[in-house]
Amino acid sequence: LDPAIAAKMNAALKIALDEPETQKKLAELGNTPRYETLDQFKATVKADRAKWAADAEADLRTTVDTARLSGTNPFNTILGAVSA
Repeated sequence: LDPAIAAKMNAALKIALDEPETQKKLAELGNTPRYETLDQFKATVKADRAKWAADAEADLRTTVDTARLSGTNPFNTILGAVSA
């Protein structure tokens, strides 16, 4: 994305997030409005992706370990979990 376009979009987002009605609607939806600069947003996405990947890996390991302990096929257990 062209940096000038990204900056313009980011500025428009900040204006929208500063609006009381926007903040109210987001709060009603269970969100906390938070403005971030482009660099802050990139860092947030990077950190979130790393956390989600670690969480997914831990969940997968738990599923495999549980299957092995119960004597079932880990692959079938994973397929069952993914299909649910």
